[in-house]
Amino acid sequence: MEYTRSIAELLRYIERNYQKDKALAERGPQGWFYYSHQQLLREVKALALYLNSIGIKKGDMVGIVAQSGIRWVIADLAIMSCGGITVPVFANIATENFLFECQQTNVQTLFISGPDAWKAYGAHRELFKQVIALDAPPEKEKTVTYEDAIQKGSLILTEKPESFDQLLDQIKENDVATIVYTSSSTGVPKGVILTHKNILFSGFTNYENLEETDRLLSFLPLAHIYMRIVTLISLRWNVGIYFLNDPK
Repeated sequence: MEYTRSIAELLRYIERNYQKDKALAERGPQGWFYYSHQQLLREVKALALYLNSIGIKKGDMVGIVAQSGIRWVIADLAIMSCGGITVPVFANIATENFLFECQQTNVQTLFISGPDAWKAYGAHRELFKQVIALDAPPEKEKTVTYEDAIQKGSLILTEKPESFDQLLDQIKENDVATIVYTSSSTGVPKGVILTHKNILFSGFTNYENLEETDRLLSFLPLAHIYMRIVTLISLRWNVGIYFLNDPK
């Protein structure tokens, strides 16, 4: 069994071993749409290189306050691939908790989608230097669209094909990968620091019997650490992931 102890090792393992056409799926207004492993990796690489190009370096905090889905996963993998630390924030978070978590971690770059997330951001937009919209932003909001970020990163990858591997080479298993906040139901949210090894360890202790024909139906928020780890485990074991934001 080949262990993957960091996001760098995970992505390289996927690239070597998997070519599923329906690796990820998401239900939109027109029904299900799909991402292959190749498309997933292509956009992770492009987005990581874009983040690196705007100054995100190893140890920098990058927030995701967005609805769960394929782009959430790509943003998360891209942040960790370029050495950043993902700070996931629930999309329906109360404004005061949004402010607390972003200020405590000094998040200055933010991925956003969903009306609640845009509302929380709108009350504190002066805190952030860079915002990447994972959906259509409200009018008059000055943001970089996801499509533009992918396009710019893809150009870097074309000009410097080795650049993404150079980013991965700096990632170590004991580097901090994410800071996950507890819910605020019992008081002020508390941040939990997790390394790359921490978030991938479960994949080799409880899930060895997963099959490539299995499918994961994901309807919990990816800001929830359980759903996020299960998603990473599913990627590692070639399990198809189906995102359903509204089970109703």
